[in-house]
This record gives sequence, C-alpha cells and structure tokens, in this order.
Amino acid sequence: MPVALPTPSAAGIKALVVDDEPHIVELVKTCLEEEGYEVDGALTASQALDLIRKGSYDFMVLDIMLPDMDGIMAHERVRALDPQLAGRTIFVSGWVKSPEIRDYLVSIGSFLPKPFSVDELIRVARGLNSDN
Repeated sequence: MPVALPTPSAAGIKALVVDDEPHIVELVKTCLEEEGYEVDGALTASQALDLIRKGSYDFMVLDIMLPDMDGIMAHERVRALDPQLAGRTIFVSGWVKSPEIRDYLVSIGSFLPKPFSVDELIRVARGLNSDN
C-alpha cells in the first residue's frame, strides 16, 4: 500500500537565489526545492532584477559579490521594485568580516556567512516565511 508523504510546509512559497557561482545557485535551489519552495536562480544582479520585474517572490537569497554590481546596491534596486521582498532577503557572503557590515546586513535582511549549512539556510528561510 502506498504511503502518502506529507506536503512540504513551504509549498507555494517562491524564492529567488542570486549568486555568480552556478554551483551555489544549483545547490541552494535544490535544498530549497526539497523543502517544497518554488525557486528561480540568477547569476547576476541584472538577471535577478529582470526576474523580479516579471514575477513575484516571497524571499531572496542574495550574494554580496556579484559581477555587475554588489549585493548591497542590488538590494537598493530591489527595494525600489519590491519593498516587501527587500525586507525578506538572506544575504550570503564569504568576505564580510567587519562586524559593522554584518550588523548592517542583518538590519536590512538576514545574513549567512559562506560556507553555511543547509540546516542554517532552511532555518532562516522558514523564519522569514513563518507568517505565510
């Protein structure tokens, strides 16, 4: 007799992953999709902004170091397009060492230092979307 699997709690929640490293985009997409999230990926800030103009997202995972603009500048542009999404941003970076920059990123979203664990990512994503 087939066993019904529980429906993931993230069903219907849409995420955008923005990182210039394709393997990071794919890894994060896979992890989130396994939790039930619908996920799009972008390799540049420009690609991400185009996707945001065309669609709607519940949260975003945004790398700080992108080839066409830094993540903080990209976040400012996202804020102009979709203020709610801007408030539901998980910043990721391997280079942010300064406590002041970390505090700033946390004040405008969430921050995960690279490398981060899948569990950390899922915990933060669930926290951002706990009211959905």
